[in-house]
Amino acid sequence: MAEMLQGYESLQRRIAAIKGPMLGKDIMTTLGHAVVNEAGNLAPHKTGNLRRTVHVTDVTDTSAKVVASANYAAFVEYGTGLFGPLHHKIAPTAKKAMRWMAGPASAFRLSGSVRSGKAGAAAGAVFARSTKGMKAEPFLEPGAEKAIKSAGLLDRVVLAWNKAG
Repeated sequence: MAEMLQGYESLQRRIAAIKGPMLGKDIMTTLGHAVVNEAGNLAPHKTGNLRRTVHVTDVTDTSAKVVASANYAAFVEYGTGLFGPLHHKIAPTAKKAMRWMAGPASAFRLSGSVRSGKAGAAAGAVFARSTKGMKAEPFLEPGAEKAIKSAGLLDRVVLAWNKAG
Protein backbone atom coordinates (compact mmCIF):
# COMPACT_ATOMS: atom_id res chain seq x y z
CA MET A 1 0.00 0.00 0.00
CA ALA A 2 1.45 3.35 -1.05
CA GLU A 3 1.44 6.10 1.53
CA MET A 4 0.68 9.66 0.49
CA LEU A 5 2.85 12.50 1.75
CA GLN A 6 0.57 15.32 2.84
CA GLY A 7 1.50 18.85 1.80
CA TYR A 8 4.01 17.78 -0.86
CA GLU A 9 2.39 19.85 -3.63
CA SER A 10 2.21 22.92 -1.39
CA LEU A 11 5.88 22.55 -0.49
CA GLN A 12 6.83 22.24 -4.18
CA ARG A 13 4.88 25.44 -5.02
CA ARG A 14 6.60 27.31 -2.19
CA ILE A 15 10.07 26.21 -3.26
CA ALA A 16 9.30 27.16 -6.87
CA ALA A 17 8.08 30.60 -5.72
CA ILE A 18 11.34 31.27 -3.91
CA LYS A 19 13.55 29.94 -6.73
CA GLY A 20 11.70 31.80 -9.44
CA PRO A 21 11.37 35.55 -9.71
CA MET A 22 12.33 36.26 -6.08
CA LEU A 23 15.99 35.66 -6.70
CA GLY A 24 18.03 36.20 -9.81
CA LYS A 25 21.35 37.58 -11.01
CA ASP A 26 20.14 41.19 -10.95
CA ILE A 27 18.98 41.00 -7.34
CA MET A 28 22.08 39.08 -6.25
CA THR A 29 24.37 41.59 -8.01
CA THR A 30 22.61 44.48 -6.28
CA LEU A 31 22.80 42.67 -2.94
CA GLY A 32 26.49 41.90 -3.49
CA HIS A 33 27.28 45.56 -4.10
CA ALA A 34 25.28 46.52 -1.01
CA VAL A 35 27.40 44.08 1.02
CA VAL A 36 30.56 45.65 -0.44
CA ASN A 37 29.39 49.11 0.66
CA GLU A 38 28.39 48.01 4.16
CA ALA A 39 31.54 45.92 4.72
CA GLY A 40 33.67 48.79 3.43
CA ASN A 41 32.04 51.14 5.91
CA LEU A 42 32.68 48.72 8.79
CA ALA A 43 36.28 47.87 7.83
CA PRO A 44 39.02 49.54 9.87
CA HIS A 45 40.43 52.26 7.66
CA LYS A 46 43.76 53.71 8.70
CA THR A 47 44.94 53.73 5.08
CA GLY A 48 41.77 52.55 3.31
CA ASN A 49 43.56 49.62 1.65
CA LEU A 50 41.35 46.96 3.27
CA ARG A 51 38.22 48.86 2.29
CA ARG A 52 39.41 49.10 -1.34
CA THR A 53 39.96 45.35 -1.62
CA VAL A 54 36.36 44.35 -0.74
CA HIS A 55 34.61 43.31 -3.96
CA VAL A 56 32.09 40.92 -5.55
CA THR A 57 33.68 37.94 -7.31
CA ASP A 58 30.96 35.48 -8.34
CA VAL A 59 27.23 36.04 -8.83
CA THR A 60 24.66 33.33 -9.55
CA ASP A 61 20.87 33.32 -9.45
CA THR A 62 20.92 32.42 -5.75
CA SER A 63 24.19 33.81 -4.35
CA ALA A 64 26.78 36.55 -4.52
CA LYS A 65 30.33 35.99 -3.27
CA VAL A 66 31.97 39.01 -1.63
CA VAL A 67 35.65 38.85 -0.64
CA ALA A 68 38.34 41.09 0.78
CA SER A 69 41.54 40.37 -1.13
CA ALA A 70 43.99 42.15 1.17
CA ASN A 71 46.49 39.60 2.45
CA TYR A 72 45.66 40.52 6.07
CA ALA A 73 41.85 40.61 5.72
CA ALA A 74 41.33 37.27 7.50
CA PHE A 75 43.43 38.44 10.47
CA VAL A 76 41.25 41.55 10.81
CA GLU A 77 37.98 39.61 10.39
CA TYR A 78 38.80 36.75 12.78
CA GLY A 79 41.63 38.09 14.93
CA THR A 80 44.85 36.33 15.88
CA GLY A 81 44.27 35.78 19.59
CA LEU A 82 45.25 32.62 21.45
CA PHE A 83 41.81 31.06 21.16
CA GLY A 84 40.84 32.33 17.69
CA PRO A 85 40.84 30.29 14.48
CA LEU A 86 43.95 32.09 13.19
CA HIS A 87 45.91 31.72 16.43
CA HIS A 88 49.56 32.55 16.37
CA LYS A 89 52.00 33.96 18.86
CA ILE A 90 54.34 36.66 17.63
CA ALA A 91 57.88 36.61 19.03
CA PRO A 92 61.13 38.20 17.87
CA THR A 93 63.67 35.97 16.14
CA ALA A 94 66.83 38.08 16.08
CA LYS A 95 66.42 40.20 19.23
CA LYS A 96 65.26 39.67 22.82
CA ALA A 97 62.26 41.99 22.56
CA MET A 98 59.96 43.65 20.04
CA ARG A 99 59.28 47.40 19.90
CA TRP A 100 56.38 49.30 18.36
CA MET A 101 54.72 52.66 18.81
CA ALA A 102 51.31 52.75 20.47
CA GLY A 103 48.78 55.45 21.20
CA PRO A 104 45.62 56.97 19.72
CA ALA A 105 45.34 57.09 15.93
CA SER A 106 45.50 60.89 16.03
CA ALA A 107 49.03 60.63 17.41
CA PHE A 108 50.39 59.12 14.18
CA ARG A 109 50.88 60.24 10.62
CA LEU A 110 49.70 57.98 7.80
CA SER A 111 53.30 56.79 7.43
CA GLY A 112 53.27 55.57 11.05
CA SER A 113 55.64 58.21 12.40
CA VAL A 114 54.60 60.10 15.53
CA ARG A 115 53.01 63.53 15.15
CA SER A 116 54.62 66.26 17.22
CA GLY A 117 52.87 69.13 18.97
CA LYS A 118 49.39 67.57 19.09
CA ALA A 119 47.60 68.19 22.37
CA GLY A 120 46.28 64.95 23.90
CA ALA A 121 47.93 62.79 21.27
CA ALA A 122 50.48 61.01 23.44
CA ALA A 123 52.26 58.12 21.81
CA GLY A 124 55.02 55.99 23.17
CA ALA A 125 57.14 52.96 22.50
CA VAL A 126 56.00 49.56 23.73
CA PHE A 127 58.45 46.71 24.37
CA ALA A 128 57.48 43.04 24.69
CA ARG A 129 59.06 39.58 24.47
CA SER A 130 55.96 38.29 22.63
CA THR A 131 52.35 39.14 21.86
CA LYS A 132 49.18 37.08 21.99
CA GLY A 133 47.79 38.50 18.76
CA MET A 134 45.03 40.98 17.99
CA LYS A 135 41.31 41.06 18.63
CA ALA A 136 38.93 40.40 15.78
CA GLU A 137 37.32 43.40 14.07
CA PRO A 138 34.73 41.66 11.88
CA PHE A 139 33.49 43.66 8.91
CA LEU A 140 32.42 41.16 6.21
CA GLU A 141 29.84 39.14 8.16
CA PRO A 142 28.25 42.16 9.89
CA GLY A 143 28.29 44.02 6.56
CA ALA A 144 26.45 41.15 4.87
CA GLU A 145 23.88 40.94 7.66
CA LYS A 146 23.26 44.68 7.55
CA ALA A 147 22.92 44.70 3.74
CA ILE A 148 20.47 41.79 3.77
CA LYS A 149 18.33 43.45 6.43
CA SER A 150 18.29 46.81 4.66
CA ALA A 151 17.51 45.20 1.28
CA GLY A 152 14.34 43.61 2.67
CA LEU A 153 15.20 40.35 0.92
CA LEU A 154 14.12 38.23 3.85
CA ASP A 155 10.68 39.89 3.90
CA ARG A 156 10.29 39.31 0.15
CA VAL A 157 11.19 35.62 0.45
CA VAL A 158 8.81 35.09 3.39
CA LEU A 159 6.00 36.87 1.51
CA ALA A 160 6.51 34.73 -1.60
CA TRP A 161 6.66 31.59 0.54
CA ASN A 162 3.40 32.41 2.28
CA LYS A 163 1.60 33.41 -0.95
CA ALA A 164 2.57 30.17 -2.69
CA GLY A 165 1.25 27.95 0.13
